[in-house]
Amino acid sequence: MTQPSLPITIHSMRHGLFTFGKALLVLAFIATISELSARMMTPGISGLPSTAEVWNVFAPSSYQAFIAHHSSGFWPKFLSLPTVAIFGIPGLLLIIVFRDKDNDTDSELEASLFLFDELAKRAKEEDLTNGTFEENNLDSLNPDDPHAVKNNDSPNRDFLLDQNR
Repeated sequence: MTQPSLPITIHSMRHGLFTFGKALLVLAFIATISELSARMMTPGISGLPSTAEVWNVFAPSSYQAFIAHHSSGFWPKFLSLPTVAIFGIPGLLLIIVFRDKDNDTDSELEASLFLFDELAKRAKEEDLTNGTFEENNLDSLNPDDPHAVKNNDSPNRDFLLDQNR
């Protein structure tokens, strides 16, 4: 019995690389804290310590074993870079390159920002700003209407408007 393979889409790959970039950025922040800690523990370390210097401060035996095994080639040059550069630069590049570039959201937001202006413009064009209803026509109100608002508090709240107080 064969297992169905999951379809890998470009969107899922972009999302995965974006998430990996965020993880690298988190590692870069952790590396910054470790570099600061290494500088506090060993005052002789340079201002921006290399990965090798930080590793040597926190785990000297494993660093010495690694260097003894990989004394030449790529690794000594790679470990001479600051840890922030090793994790931060690739993480930032992945985040910038593989972020979601959804332009539909921006156009919807922009349209919603100008909705009131558009409605006001249409109202002026249709001459609704002067009102199509008779204003202050209290004669048409029926007090016996069950839906009418009965306000018995008007004498009690008018004291707020009294200027003589």
